[in-house]
Amino acid sequence: LEAYSKINEIPINYADSYKVIRVPDFDLLGATLDARWAFGDKRPVDAKNIRIKSSEFGDKGSDIIPIYYQTQLAVQMMACNTEYAELAVCFSGQDHYRYVLERDRSIEDAIKEKVQEWWNRYIIGNEMPEADASDSCTDYIRSRFKKAESGLIKEPTEKILEIIKLRKEAA
Repeated sequence: LEAYSKINEIPINYADSYKVIRVPDFDLLGATLDARWAFGDKRPVDAKNIRIKSSEFGDKGSDIIPIYYQTQLAVQMMACNTEYAELAVCFSGQDHYRYVLERDRSIEDAIKEKVQEWWNRYIIGNEMPEADASDSCTDYIRSRFKKAESGLIKEPTEKILEIIKLRKEAA
């Protein structure tokens, strides 16, 4: 963030990373921030340190970033009521990129719809989410079934790994 501020000559204010800012018209969503512009529209700026630049990232200044970062910044824009958010990325510890996303209400509506659907199914309803390969799911299963023997856990087959990959791409 310091490099982002210096390179782009944009003063920033660091945010309290433990403070959740709720989306004003949708209580089920909130965001934590890394920083915001100190002046102007006070847009959120999120920082990432990434070892290698993948093809999911576009050129400097573009809005081409992985979908999971797009979603994160969309929620930050909703929470802060700004028209833009920025992603400051440091690749390989030395290459600084700035990505700028513009607010898109149709994306916000899609996010809200998915969150509401998830809330209704798994919090209000009695349905349990499907297990997947995420760290959070693995941690939950480990905490829920502490007495399980390590020998009972089997490595996934290539076919299962392919199905997981396809599901992630489709999400």
